[in-house]
Amino acid sequence: MSKELKKIFYYIFSSIILILFITSFKVISEIDSAPNLKQVYSSEIYNEQYAARYIEFSIQYNKQRAIRSIELEDQYTFSSLKKLSNNSQLNNELTNLLAPIFLVFDFRKNAIIFSKNSNHRWPLASLTKLMTALIALENLPKDKIIKINEKGEEFKVLDLIKATIIYSSNEATLALSNSFSEKEFILLMNKKAEEIGMKNTIFEEPTGLSMFNQSTGEDVIKLVKYILRVQPLIFEIAQLPQITIIEQKSETKIDIYNTHPFVEQLNFMGGKTGLIRISNGNLLSIFENNKNLVLIVVLGAEDRYEETKKIMDIYIQQSKLD
Repeated sequence: MSKELKKIFYYIFSSIILILFITSFKVISEIDSAPNLKQVYSSEIYNEQYAARYIEFSIQYNKQRAIRSIELEDQYTFSSLKKLSNNSQLNNELTNLLAPIFLVFDFRKNAIIFSKNSNHRWPLASLTKLMTALIALENLPKDKIIKINEKGEEFKVLDLIKATIIYSSNEATLALSNSFSEKEFILLMNKKAEEIGMKNTIFEEPTGLSMFNQSTGEDVIKLVKYILRVQPLIFEIAQLPQITIIEQKSETKIDIYNTHPFVEQLNFMGGKTGLIRISNGNLLSIFENNKNLVLIVVLGAEDRYEETKKIMDIYIQQSKLD
Protein backbone atom coordinates (compact mmCIF):
# COMPACT_ATOMS: atom_id res chain seq x y z
CA MET A 1 0.00 0.00 0.00
CA SER A 2 1.43 3.39 -1.01
CA LYS A 3 2.21 6.10 1.54
CA GLU A 4 -0.44 8.35 0.04
CA LEU A 5 -3.11 5.67 0.45
CA LYS A 6 -2.06 4.96 4.02
CA LYS A 7 -2.26 8.66 4.76
CA ILE A 8 -5.81 8.82 3.37
CA PHE A 9 -6.93 5.83 5.50
CA TYR A 10 -5.33 7.43 8.55
CA TYR A 11 -7.22 10.69 8.08
CA ILE A 12 -10.53 8.85 7.52
CA PHE A 13 -10.04 6.71 10.64
CA SER A 14 -9.07 9.75 12.74
CA SER A 15 -12.14 11.65 11.53
CA ILE A 16 -14.46 8.78 12.48
CA ILE A 17 -12.97 8.59 16.00
CA LEU A 18 -13.36 12.35 16.43
CA ILE A 19 -17.02 12.27 15.31
CA LEU A 20 -17.82 9.41 17.69
CA PHE A 21 -16.19 11.26 20.58
CA ILE A 22 -18.09 14.49 19.92
CA THR A 23 -21.40 12.59 19.59
CA SER A 24 -20.83 10.69 22.84
CA PHE A 25 -19.98 13.91 24.68
CA LYS A 26 -23.16 15.55 23.41
CA VAL A 27 -25.35 12.62 24.55
CA ILE A 28 -23.76 12.58 28.01
CA SER A 29 -24.25 16.34 28.29
CA GLU A 30 -27.92 16.03 27.36
CA ILE A 31 -28.42 13.28 29.93
CA ASP A 32 -26.80 15.40 32.63
CA SER A 33 -29.00 18.34 31.71
CA ALA A 34 -32.27 16.37 31.59
CA PRO A 35 -35.06 18.53 33.03
CA ASN A 36 -36.66 17.68 36.35
CA LEU A 37 -40.35 17.94 37.23
CA LYS A 38 -39.97 21.46 38.54
CA GLN A 39 -38.43 22.63 35.27
CA VAL A 40 -41.14 20.92 33.25
CA TYR A 41 -44.19 22.16 35.11
CA SER A 42 -43.25 25.26 37.15
CA SER A 43 -43.72 27.59 34.17
CA GLU A 44 -47.09 29.25 33.71
CA ILE A 45 -46.87 28.26 30.05
CA TYR A 46 -46.67 24.53 29.37
CA ASN A 47 -43.20 23.81 28.03
CA GLU A 48 -43.92 21.06 25.55
CA GLN A 49 -40.28 20.55 24.62
CA TYR A 50 -39.18 20.10 28.23
CA ALA A 51 -42.17 17.85 28.96
CA ALA A 52 -41.39 15.63 25.97
CA ARG A 53 -37.74 15.42 26.99
CA TYR A 54 -38.69 14.55 30.58
CA ILE A 55 -40.98 11.74 29.48
CA GLU A 56 -38.31 10.47 27.07
CA PHE A 57 -35.66 10.39 29.79
CA SER A 58 -38.13 8.85 32.24
CA ILE A 59 -38.78 6.04 29.78
CA GLN A 60 -35.11 5.46 29.03
CA TYR A 61 -33.57 5.82 32.47
CA ASN A 62 -36.34 4.85 34.87
CA LYS A 63 -37.60 1.67 33.25
CA GLN A 64 -37.02 -0.30 36.43
CA ARG A 65 -39.53 1.96 38.12
CA ALA A 66 -41.92 2.10 35.20
CA ILE A 67 -42.62 -1.56 34.51
CA ARG A 68 -44.10 -4.03 36.91
CA SER A 69 -41.59 -6.77 36.09
CA ILE A 70 -39.27 -4.91 38.47
CA GLU A 71 -38.01 -7.00 41.37
CA LEU A 72 -38.67 -4.66 44.28
CA GLU A 73 -36.47 -5.03 47.29
CA ASP A 74 -38.81 -5.62 50.20
CA GLN A 75 -38.52 -2.72 52.62
CA TYR A 76 -40.92 -3.14 55.51
CA THR A 77 -41.39 -0.21 57.86
CA PHE A 78 -43.27 -0.34 61.15
CA SER A 79 -44.27 2.53 63.40
CA SER A 80 -44.40 0.14 66.39
CA LEU A 81 -41.49 -2.12 65.58
CA LYS A 82 -41.00 -3.48 69.07
CA LYS A 83 -44.60 -4.58 69.47
CA LEU A 84 -44.73 -6.10 66.02
CA SER A 85 -41.40 -7.86 66.44
CA ASN A 86 -42.74 -9.42 69.63
CA ASN A 87 -45.74 -10.73 67.76
CA SER A 88 -44.50 -13.47 65.45
CA GLN A 89 -47.98 -14.11 64.05
CA LEU A 90 -48.36 -10.52 62.82
CA ASN A 91 -44.84 -10.54 61.43
CA ASN A 92 -45.57 -13.73 59.50
CA GLU A 93 -48.85 -12.34 58.16
CA LEU A 94 -47.11 -9.18 56.98
CA THR A 95 -44.32 -11.13 55.30
CA ASN A 96 -46.86 -13.32 53.52
CA LEU A 97 -48.60 -10.38 51.86
CA LEU A 98 -48.01 -10.61 48.11
CA ALA A 99 -48.59 -7.03 46.93
CA PRO A 100 -45.26 -5.41 45.97
CA ILE A 101 -46.37 -2.09 47.50
CA PHE A 102 -48.77 -1.35 50.35
CA LEU A 103 -49.23 0.93 53.33
CA VAL A 104 -51.58 1.66 56.20
CA PHE A 105 -52.02 5.26 57.31
CA ASP A 106 -53.69 6.13 60.62
CA PHE A 107 -55.30 9.58 60.49
CA ARG A 108 -55.55 9.97 64.27
CA LYS A 109 -51.84 9.28 64.68
CA ASN A 110 -51.04 11.04 61.41
CA ALA A 111 -48.57 8.26 60.71
CA ILE A 112 -47.90 5.24 58.54
CA ILE A 113 -48.44 2.22 60.79
CA PHE A 114 -46.74 -0.27 58.51
CA SER A 115 -45.78 -0.34 54.87
CA LYS A 116 -43.80 -2.08 52.16
CA ASN A 117 -41.95 -0.24 49.39
CA SER A 118 -44.10 2.83 50.01
CA ASN A 119 -41.53 5.17 48.44
CA HIS A 120 -41.24 3.20 45.16
CA ARG A 121 -42.89 4.67 42.09
CA TRP A 122 -45.63 2.62 40.43
CA PRO A 123 -48.16 3.14 37.60
CA LEU A 124 -51.28 4.63 39.21
CA ALA A 125 -53.82 3.37 36.66
CA SER A 126 -57.25 4.83 37.51
CA LEU A 127 -56.16 6.16 40.90
CA THR A 128 -55.16 9.01 38.58
CA LYS A 129 -58.84 9.96 38.41
CA LEU A 130 -58.75 11.27 41.98
CA MET A 131 -56.46 14.04 40.76
CA THR A 132 -58.61 14.50 37.64
CA ALA A 133 -61.72 14.94 39.79
CA LEU A 134 -59.87 17.33 42.09
CA ILE A 135 -58.73 19.56 39.22
CA ALA A 136 -62.24 19.57 37.74
CA LEU A 137 -63.84 20.55 41.07
CA GLU A 138 -61.35 23.34 41.64
CA ASN A 139 -61.53 24.79 38.14
CA LEU A 140 -64.99 24.14 36.69
CA PRO A 141 -68.48 25.22 37.83
CA LYS A 142 -70.37 22.14 39.03
CA ASP A 143 -73.43 22.98 36.95
CA LYS A 144 -71.55 23.70 33.71
CA ILE A 145 -72.86 21.48 30.89
CA ILE A 146 -70.30 19.60 28.78
CA LYS A 147 -70.83 17.61 25.60
CA ILE A 148 -69.08 14.27 25.97
CA ASN A 149 -69.21 12.44 22.63
CA GLU A 150 -70.08 12.59 18.94
CA LYS A 151 -73.68 11.74 19.77
CA GLY A 152 -73.94 15.12 21.40
CA GLU A 153 -74.84 13.81 24.87
CA GLU A 154 -74.50 16.49 27.52
CA PHE A 155 -73.91 16.22 31.26
CA LYS A 156 -73.23 18.60 34.10
CA VAL A 157 -69.67 18.73 35.43
CA LEU A 158 -70.72 17.28 38.79
CA ASP A 159 -72.34 14.26 37.11
CA LEU A 160 -69.18 13.68 35.06
CA ILE A 161 -67.13 13.82 38.25
CA LYS A 162 -69.45 11.27 39.83
CA ALA A 163 -69.07 8.94 36.84
CA THR A 164 -65.28 9.44 36.96
CA ILE A 165 -65.02 8.52 40.64
CA ILE A 166 -67.66 5.82 41.06
CA TYR A 167 -67.63 4.07 37.68
CA SER A 168 -64.11 5.09 36.62
CA SER A 169 -65.54 6.22 33.28
CA ASN A 170 -62.79 7.17 30.84
CA GLU A 171 -65.36 8.94 28.66
CA ALA A 172 -66.42 11.18 31.54
CA THR A 173 -62.80 11.78 32.52
CA LEU A 174 -61.81 12.85 29.01
CA ALA A 175 -64.84 15.12 28.75
CA LEU A 176 -63.71 16.92 31.91
CA SER A 177 -60.12 17.30 30.71
CA ASN A 178 -61.20 18.34 27.21
CA SER A 179 -63.12 21.25 28.66
CA PHE A 180 -59.62 22.71 28.80
CA SER A 181 -56.99 21.92 26.24
CA GLU A 182 -55.57 18.52 27.21
CA LYS A 183 -52.12 20.03 27.73
CA GLU A 184 -53.50 22.70 30.03
CA PHE A 185 -55.35 20.11 32.11
CA ILE A 186 -52.22 17.94 32.49
CA LEU A 187 -50.28 21.05 33.47
CA LEU A 188 -52.83 21.74 36.21
CA MET A 189 -52.61 18.13 37.44
CA ASN A 190 -48.83 18.24 37.73
CA LYS A 191 -48.78 21.71 39.28
CA LYS A 192 -51.30 20.55 41.88
CA ALA A 193 -49.15 17.50 42.63
CA GLU A 194 -46.18 19.82 43.15
CA GLU A 195 -48.26 22.13 45.34
CA ILE A 196 -49.39 19.23 47.54
CA GLY A 197 -45.80 17.99 47.89
CA MET A 198 -46.10 14.89 45.70
CA LYS A 199 -42.44 15.02 44.68
CA ASN A 200 -42.33 11.54 43.13
CA THR A 201 -45.47 11.86 41.02
CA ILE A 202 -46.00 12.64 37.35
CA PHE A 203 -49.14 12.65 35.23
CA GLU A 204 -49.02 12.18 31.47
CA GLU A 205 -52.78 12.02 30.82
CA PRO A 206 -56.01 12.23 32.87
CA THR A 207 -57.46 8.68 32.79
CA GLY A 208 -54.66 6.48 34.13
CA LEU A 209 -54.35 4.42 30.96
CA SER A 210 -50.73 5.50 30.56
CA MET A 211 -48.11 3.49 32.43
CA PHE A 212 -46.20 6.74 32.92
CA ASN A 213 -48.80 8.17 35.27
CA GLN A 214 -46.69 7.25 38.28
CA SER A 215 -46.60 7.90 42.00
CA THR A 216 -45.66 6.35 45.32
CA GLY A 217 -47.75 5.16 48.23
CA GLU A 218 -46.45 8.03 50.34
CA ASP A 219 -47.40 10.59 47.69
CA VAL A 220 -50.88 9.07 47.47
CA ILE A 221 -51.31 9.78 51.20
CA LYS A 222 -50.63 13.45 50.52
CA LEU A 223 -53.27 13.50 47.78
CA VAL A 224 -55.88 11.81 49.98
CA LYS A 225 -55.20 14.15 52.91
CA TYR A 226 -55.54 17.18 50.65
CA ILE A 227 -58.82 15.94 49.16
CA LEU A 228 -60.31 15.21 52.58
CA ARG A 229 -59.32 18.66 53.81
CA VAL A 230 -60.19 20.77 50.75
CA GLN A 231 -62.57 18.78 48.52
CA PRO A 232 -64.17 16.09 50.74
CA LEU A 233 -67.05 15.81 48.26
CA ILE A 234 -64.84 13.47 46.22
CA PHE A 235 -64.80 10.78 48.90
CA GLU A 236 -68.40 11.48 49.90
CA ILE A 237 -69.27 10.48 46.34
CA ALA A 238 -66.80 7.59 46.35
CA GLN A 239 -68.51 5.83 49.26
CA LEU A 240 -71.93 5.69 47.57
CA PRO A 241 -72.97 2.27 46.21
CA GLN A 242 -75.00 3.81 43.38
CA ILE A 243 -75.81 7.22 41.91
CA THR A 244 -78.05 8.61 39.21
CA ILE A 245 -76.82 11.09 36.63
CA ILE A 246 -78.90 12.93 34.04
CA GLU A 247 -78.25 13.43 30.34
CA GLN A 248 -79.32 17.04 29.92
CA LYS A 249 -80.69 17.10 26.36
CA SER A 250 -82.99 14.11 26.73
CA GLU A 251 -83.34 14.32 30.54
CA THR A 252 -82.60 10.58 30.61
CA LYS A 253 -81.67 9.26 34.06
CA ILE A 254 -78.72 6.86 34.13
CA ASP A 255 -77.91 4.67 37.13
CA ILE A 256 -74.20 4.11 37.82
CA TYR A 257 -72.87 1.54 40.27
CA ASN A 258 -69.72 1.78 42.34
CA THR A 259 -66.90 -0.55 41.21
CA HIS A 260 -65.05 -0.54 44.54
CA PRO A 261 -65.07 -4.04 46.11
CA PHE A 262 -65.63 -2.74 49.66
CA VAL A 263 -68.50 -0.40 48.84
CA GLU A 264 -71.09 -2.57 50.62
CA GLN A 265 -69.02 -2.68 53.80
CA LEU A 266 -70.56 -0.46 56.50
CA ASN A 267 -67.27 1.12 57.59
CA PHE A 268 -66.18 1.97 54.03
CA MET A 269 -65.63 5.72 53.73
CA GLY A 270 -64.53 5.99 50.12
CA GLY A 271 -61.78 4.89 47.78
CA LYS A 272 -60.73 4.27 44.21
CA THR A 273 -59.89 1.27 42.04
CA GLY A 274 -57.15 1.13 39.42
CA LEU A 275 -56.13 -1.54 36.93
CA ILE A 276 -54.11 -1.64 33.74
CA ARG A 277 -52.16 -4.60 32.48
CA ILE A 278 -48.76 -3.28 33.48
CA SER A 279 -49.77 -2.02 36.94
CA ASN A 280 -51.79 -5.05 38.01
CA GLY A 281 -54.39 -4.28 40.68
CA ASN A 282 -54.31 -1.00 42.60
CA LEU A 283 -56.79 -0.20 45.35
CA LEU A 284 -57.20 2.79 47.64
CA SER A 285 -59.61 2.32 50.54
CA ILE A 286 -60.60 4.45 53.51
CA PHE A 287 -62.24 2.74 56.48
CA GLU A 288 -63.69 3.89 59.78
CA ASN A 289 -62.28 2.06 62.79
CA ASN A 290 -63.17 3.08 66.35
CA LYS A 291 -64.11 6.62 65.26
CA ASN A 292 -60.84 6.92 63.38
CA LEU A 293 -60.07 6.94 59.66
CA VAL A 294 -57.64 4.39 58.25
CA LEU A 295 -56.23 4.59 54.73
CA ILE A 296 -55.00 1.44 52.99
CA VAL A 297 -53.18 1.70 49.67
CA VAL A 298 -52.31 -1.44 47.71
CA LEU A 299 -50.39 -1.23 44.43
CA GLY A 300 -49.56 -4.01 41.99
CA ALA A 301 -51.56 -6.80 43.64
CA GLU A 302 -52.81 -9.94 41.95
CA ASP A 303 -55.80 -9.90 44.30
CA ARG A 304 -56.21 -6.35 45.59
CA TYR A 305 -59.37 -7.19 47.54
CA GLU A 306 -57.82 -10.04 49.53
CA GLU A 307 -54.60 -8.11 50.14
CA THR A 308 -56.52 -5.11 51.46
CA LYS A 309 -58.69 -7.32 53.65
CA LYS A 310 -55.62 -9.03 55.15
CA ILE A 311 -53.90 -5.68 55.75
CA MET A 312 -56.97 -4.31 57.54
CA ASP A 313 -57.13 -7.42 59.71
CA ILE A 314 -53.45 -7.00 60.65
CA TYR A 315 -54.02 -3.32 61.43
CA ILE A 316 -56.94 -4.15 63.74
CA GLN A 317 -54.84 -6.76 65.56
CA GLN A 318 -51.96 -4.30 65.84
CA SER A 319 -54.23 -1.52 67.17
CA LYS A 320 -55.28 -3.80 70.02
CA LEU A 321 -51.64 -3.90 71.12
CA ASP A 322 -51.41 -0.10 71.41
